[in-house]
Amino acid sequence: MMLHPTQELEPPANPARFITKSAASLPEISAPGRARVYCMAITNEDRSGAEPTGWSSALDQISSGTDAIDEGPDHIRRLFVQALGNIRDNSRAEEIADGDAFPGEDPAQAWNALTVGGTTIKSEIAERSYRDWSGWARPGERSPYSRTTTLWRSNQSPIKPEVVFEAGNRALSRSGSEAVSGLPSLSLLTTSKSAGANSVTPFWATSAATAQAGRMAASIMSEHPDYWPETVRALMVHSARWTPHMLGEFNGSASKSDRKNLARKYGYGVPDLKRALASASNDLALVAQKYIQPFRIEDGSVRFSESHVYRLPWPRDVLEGLGDQSVRLKVTLSYFIEPNPSFASAIDPARYQSFGLRFDLKRARETDGNFLRRVNKDDRDEDDPRPVNEDNDGWFFGPKSISAGSIHSDTWEGSAVELVERDLIYVYPISGWWRERRALGREASKTRYSLVVGIETPELDINLFTPVSIQAAALVAAGTSIEV
Repeated sequence: MMLHPTQELEPPANPARFITKSAASLPEISAPGRARVYCMAITNEDRSGAEPTGWSSALDQISSGTDAIDEGPDHIRRLFVQALGNIRDNSRAEEIADGDAFPGEDPAQAWNALTVGGTTIKSEIAERSYRDWSGWARPGERSPYSRTTTLWRSNQSPIKPEVVFEAGNRALSRSGSEAVSGLPSLSLLTTSKSAGANSVTPFWATSAATAQAGRMAASIMSEHPDYWPETVRALMVHSARWTPHMLGEFNGSASKSDRKNLARKYGYGVPDLKRALASASNDLALVAQKYIQPFRIEDGSVRFSESHVYRLPWPRDVLEGLGDQSVRLKVTLSYFIEPNPSFASAIDPARYQSFGLRFDLKRARETDGNFLRRVNKDDRDEDDPRPVNEDNDGWFFGPKSISAGSIHSDTWEGSAVELVERDLIYVYPISGWWRERRALGREASKTRYSLVVGIETPELDINLFTPVSIQAAALVAAGTSIEV
């Protein structure tokens, strides 16, 4: 499978991408019908993932199934769970103290991969010889093993990691000058490569975090075999929540851009398997899996084609009864792009992606007609009234935070009575090389995406599941694809 559609960034002698492609294909040859997750607890040591490379582009190709595009929009996709990379061991604590000085490593920048960083709740040291030492990170902080992507170009690279899992902690001497890695009490356990008395062994850093992420993805696939890899990735991100320490940092940030920078350290938080698998009465998720054709040819030109509008099944009576009580709406949109690993794509994300998708939510004081005219410019008649842009505040990151990547997640918070009127969500395409490079013949290609919409009433014992289920069933029967 060759890189497509332009030249490669790395010299052909680098074998990583070819080894990865072979490793992915071998289990599919032996058991082609089995759902699987590919766990990549390996990185290109000390090579920053700030820009696309041959290896990261290969991951995007394998994930999107560019080897099977002739099979139609349902050709095989693959979910890769990729480690962000570790800060190397160093006994001199000051030399590894600034986690932001160690950027995430190649191929963690792969757009379609679910990239995993580390956090830790382990702080108690049990080893007697280190009883005067302490855990480096406090519970809920970034694991001192885990890198960040704050030094990546903010407007040209995706938010990575998307999620964080337990990665263990380093020990710090009383003076704060020395650091020790791999203490068993600050690490996880895994099965040992040697049988016998030592059947388990300590396990730490982003390798351990990535293994946990792979297990969660496999568990979701097992429970929901009809879910696409795009959906599994979306559910993991959608179920994630920040620890109290992380949330304190986010709430203390001065601007949305500061929050975006923090997301390059903590992602969207720590995923929760129970939340991903099932909706609770006051914290539920709606899932859509949908096909879309982003572009079409019209009068010799390539134009935007399909956009999708969803009527959200809010329980009006319940939400109006809550009045000004605060509620949260979380939206996660996931799809797999086909990469263009050319030199220009390192400068412009739109040249790297085959297409892109974005979402927009109806404003509280917008009519349905005004909302559709505002978001669908191509369908406006010349004499239609100019749509009014209502205030769209309340988003945690905001639409300007989305610049690259193929998974987008944001949370809106406001009053329950306002959410009643925000009952339409619009999914629409943006440009990519499918549109701009007509000579490649992909401008009318079809693809697919997953959309997860969640509503949460914090600290309120309100049953949302039953009324939403009733309305969702009616919408599904009428032809929509949202389901509880």
